[in-house]
Amino acid sequence: MSNKLKFVAAIMLISLFAVFSSKSYAQDLETAKSYTLSERFEDAQKMFDALLKVQPKNGDIYFFYGESFLYDYFTDTIYGSIKAAAADADKYFKQGIVADSNNPINYVGVGKVALMLKDSAKAEKCFAKAQSKFPSKANKTSTVNPKQQALTLAKIAEAYILIKHKKGVTPALALLGKAVVLDPQNPDIYLIYGDAYIEGNDGSNAISQYKMAQELNPKSPSAKLRLGNLWIRAKNWDEAIGYYNQGIGIDSTFAPAYLELGKLYSKANQLNKSLYYFKKYDKMSTNISAKIKYVNVLVESKKYEDAITKLDEISKSDTSRNDLNRAYAYCYFETSKYDKALVSITKFFKNATPEKLKITDYSYKGKILSKNSKDSLAVIDFKIAYAMDSSDFDILSDIAASYSKMKKYPDAARFYEKKLGKPTDRPRYADNYKLGVVYFNYGQSVKNIDLWKRADSSFKIITDGKPDFQSGRSFYYRALINSMVDTLGKTMEAKPLFEKYVTFAVSDTVKNKTELINCYDYLAYNNLLAKNYCDALMYWQKILFLDPQNKKATELLKINKSKCTEKK
Repeated sequence: MSNKLKFVAAIMLISLFAVFSSKSYAQDLETAKSYTLSERFEDAQKMFDALLKVQPKNGDIYFFYGESFLYDYFTDTIYGSIKAAAADADKYFKQGIVADSNNPINYVGVGKVALMLKDSAKAEKCFAKAQSKFPSKANKTSTVNPKQQALTLAKIAEAYILIKHKKGVTPALALLGKAVVLDPQNPDIYLIYGDAYIEGNDGSNAISQYKMAQELNPKSPSAKLRLGNLWIRAKNWDEAIGYYNQGIGIDSTFAPAYLELGKLYSKANQLNKSLYYFKKYDKMSTNISAKIKYVNVLVESKKYEDAITKLDEISKSDTSRNDLNRAYAYCYFETSKYDKALVSITKFFKNATPEKLKITDYSYKGKILSKNSKDSLAVIDFKIAYAMDSSDFDILSDIAASYSKMKKYPDAARFYEKKLGKPTDRPRYADNYKLGVVYFNYGQSVKNIDLWKRADSSFKIITDGKPDFQSGRSFYYRALINSMVDTLGKTMEAKPLFEKYVTFAVSDTVKNKTELINCYDYLAYNNLLAKNYCDALMYWQKILFLDPQNKKATELLKINKSKCTEKK
């Protein structure tokens, strides 16, 4: 072979190697992305690491690596940490900008993180920077091709939908309209397009976009999952199940479909089927993160004992994850194992970095401390939780309840009143009841009529609006208050209130024994004052039926028995 032919052959071999390498890289990147979508996050991140060793200057790898952390967070926003996910993702997006500065996609990633952290100004600057990389009169040397432009626009749209929700629908749809013109063959764009329509409550257009994605990529289960979720919104369970099963038929390792089936059957109280799919979800991966996700599903389904069993199983092979301590603490609290919950939550806080701590961590810690009679400490954590999210009004009740347990009634009343001052579209009977109890106890401690009257006002809201709340107990408190204010029995305003409470309390004379005796005692005294001796005797007899050893009733019955006979 001549030197010329050898040279040509060498060039052909190099070209073929480059083609095969490119195809192999593309396949591996798609595999890594599919692992992310299947919630096999550790497998995905291992593959991204391997890809970066081969192509350290490829910005796309950094972007999808960063996205895997965000996807992990968005699949579990209840137990995931937004700060930790944002920090991990941001690191790779910024590395991607350094490694491949002309690729616009990582600017989108940094903007997405900023939007998650409520820095809209920074986000918009990043999104604008990404688009400035496109070919234009000002940037004639740009090599960003139409497919890259389309993906960039679609990912900005996705950020708007995921984080701004309904407020992001209009700008997202505008961007997606441009994206499909630039790259009409990218199925991922149509999936995001469908998500935008869903957020805008436009199911018809969403279906069209999802079906287009399915046509372009029949081997992807993602569109099937979304179509199933769409039918869940429409409460058409059979259609939803059909689509989830189709997704599993396409890819039997697609974990989210098993998860959704487990949730669906759980809502339908078909617990055996629900557990079957949850277990299938758990087995999709050997990753500890997937198993922890399964634990979280069990917690969300209120299967706390099952969650503890699963945590015990995970702990046998991996005790390094602090998230296990969090999950243990939550589950122990919900199963009334308060001493164990305290050990776990203490260990969790000791090992947690600040960005890992969430509102629910402080809230649960407060509840756990309160159940362990450490209310002075509980208040501190409740207040931290409320400072993190002042829209969570229920924390105000927790603070007030702890103050009440410590008999710091002015503080308890202040926080109940603060909660009652917040706007709501539902009656606040529970809060008014608790406030009434606080004012009642406060009034008892200082013998203050004005405080009793405040308590009465709170209880009256309940007796007027929902008489059967707490089995009519508000009538009992109002009766006690009125009897204490009217010590001489002149107005008798307590009488009808005691009588009303009795109609509720007699349904369980064992549970309400003490209250019934108090009621009967007052009603007997009331009738004695009115010289209704036979009625007074009747109430004393009722007391003796509940408490045969009651000396006061026995004595008064003996003294006044003859008066009833004389009246007859």
